[in-house]
Amino acid sequence: MKPRFFPLALSVALLLGSCTTTRTLTVSSSNPVAPTDEHGVACLRSGGTNPVSLWLLTPRFRTDPDDLAPPAFRLLAKNGTGQPFAFSPANITASADGTAVHVYTLAEYAGAINAQAVALHRMADQNVAQARQKLDQLEALAAVATPGTTTGANGTQLYDFTTVRQPSTDEARAQLDTNAKDRQEEIEAWRQNLLDGARMMLGEHTVPPGEMAGGVVRLEPGAVAAGRTLRLVVTAGGEAHEFVFDVGR
Repeated sequence: MKPRFFPLALSVALLLGSCTTTRTLTVSSSNPVAPTDEHGVACLRSGGTNPVSLWLLTPRFRTDPDDLAPPAFRLLAKNGTGQPFAFSPANITASADGTAVHVYTLAEYAGAINAQAVALHRMADQNVAQARQKLDQLEALAAVATPGTTTGANGTQLYDFTTVRQPSTDEARAQLDTNAKDRQEEIEAWRQNLLDGARMMLGEHTVPPGEMAGGVVRLEPGAVAAGRTLRLVVTAGGEAHEFVFDVGR
């Protein structure tokens, strides 16, 4: 008997529930500049003294924050002035039809990844505990009575019972241990992969004159509902750049 486990992607879906939904993002026709295609990625370039470029990384995203697949963009700002300026997630505001949308910091997003990994480890431990309990029950029932017959002194047939054992559960326990170890390693690899990707997020920068800085920006998806208009305002050195997107189903 080999304990069975779901693939990690399915485990995440089961953990998060079935209410999560996929939405689409497209550049709105009301955006101040038309998008260009860069290797299949929509790019918007807003000019000015401190120009800002934006790449839409998630034409599709998931609405549950725990899904770790929120709206994401890559930003790059250039300092065209003679003075340095600060550039960080604090320079970005987002809204969906007037409702504020939170911009994740690297620390917040990494915390969400770690929290999900802890939840997946807990679910895996529970699965293992349930499997061990089943094996314990099998071992408790290992000794069973099997009827046989003997002949009595008067020639009548009598029934007796011979004790036999079920096949050993040692192999199943060994396989359970192997599967449990594999699952824990899989979860850790999943977490590390997401954390590695999170390191590309926009951090705290001081942009010298003539230099550029940027990174990936992720938004909390709860308010980014279908039918709404998502607006990002990126301020670079006091100069505001607006990017507009339509949210679809």
